[in-house]
Amino acid sequence: MLFFKPNTILELGGVFLKRNVNTIGVLKEHNFFLYWIGQLTSSIGDSFVPVAVTFAVLKITDSAVDLGIVLGSLWGAKIVFLLLGGVWSDKLPRQMVMIATDVVRAAVHFIVAFLFFFDQIQIWHLAVAAGIFGMAGAFFSPAASGVLPKLVASDNLQQANALLSVSQNFVMIFGPALSGILVHWVGFGTIFFFDACTFLISAVCLAFIPFLKTLEKVEQQSLLKEAKEGFYELLRHRWLWATTIAFALQNFVIACYNVLGPLVMEKGSNGSTGWGFILMGGSIGAVLGGVIAIRFRPVHPLFYGLIFMAVFVPLEVLVLVPPLPVSFLILFSLLGSLSIVVADVIFDTLLQQHIPDQVLSRVYSVESLVTFIFMPLGFVLAGPLADRFGLPNTLIFISVLAFVGNLVAWHSRVSVP
Repeated sequence: MLFFKPNTILELGGVFLKRNVNTIGVLKEHNFFLYWIGQLTSSIGDSFVPVAVTFAVLKITDSAVDLGIVLGSLWGAKIVFLLLGGVWSDKLPRQMVMIATDVVRAAVHFIVAFLFFFDQIQIWHLAVAAGIFGMAGAFFSPAASGVLPKLVASDNLQQANALLSVSQNFVMIFGPALSGILVHWVGFGTIFFFDACTFLISAVCLAFIPFLKTLEKVEQQSLLKEAKEGFYELLRHRWLWATTIAFALQNFVIACYNVLGPLVMEKGSNGSTGWGFILMGGSIGAVLGGVIAIRFRPVHPLFYGLIFMAVFVPLEVLVLVPPLPVSFLILFSLLGSLSIVVADVIFDTLLQQHIPDQVLSRVYSVESLVTFIFMPLGFVLAGPLADRFGLPNTLIFISVLAFVGNLVAWHSRVSVP
């Protein structure tokens, strides 16, 4: 039984956003404003795609195996090409890398859209498209990590990261639900066509930003050696590799939570409805976390970011053992997501401030690779762990894992410059 209505969270979040949005001075910086508009637009399109892809596969073959192939193609390509994306983003003008990947993703989804329009779509089309899409994303993200510090003043960097996080997470609250409605009313082709258009808008916004100064020419080296340089740079900073491990464990825990949480809810009276509200609470928490990070400027930011995660993420899992009333599960889902986003914004800002520009994209790609790999591991191992040790014991174990990982990273934060 819900002790408060979920829309109460929305109302409180709306008031909180309204009080803070007028203080976002970074939007006064013209280049960042263009960049933000482009990223917000493409995020709206992207929020429609996961639901559309899922139901498109089920409509074509009604096969969970085929759905796994398509999603695996997306994430597999992203993981495989992430290091290469970091290397090339440090070698080439990052702005051009981002424009090129936006154009590639737009072209891919235009093709998919027209295949739907002419009723020629097949599973292999979606799998190939997902692979190309994942590969393009593996180049775009490292390049973006190096571009952002050049678009805003150093004092506004955390605010810029926070605003981007707020925008991306806000559209994820309503985007998937709206996508489910649009699938029924306008069809899959229209959704993919719309997403393709948003990538073109992003590319145009990037093109209108005066081209940023390119990296100075450096001695040409093999791709493997350049990737190693990014890895060694990460290992040089104790706070960096320790926090990367904490985020990797966090991804493992959250992946397990998303597998085991529905099992817990299925055994209760709330079922899928309760789990839907819990996920909504997490999405709202992610938005509020970004809003907090806009104005959160303590002397030692990573100290607080890691403490938040060490407290709220384990609690988010532990309240499932045994499950508290759904109202509390929603609240702790909100707090868990809020803490992760605050820590993530702080971490990204420190990364951009303290890592040399010539290796920044490579360090970002190495860090992302480590944390991404732990996500599919969590999805794969959650079920077998629960079968072997029991659902309550597994939930307790992963909550302890989250706490210990953050505690180790917190102990290492003293080496932050």
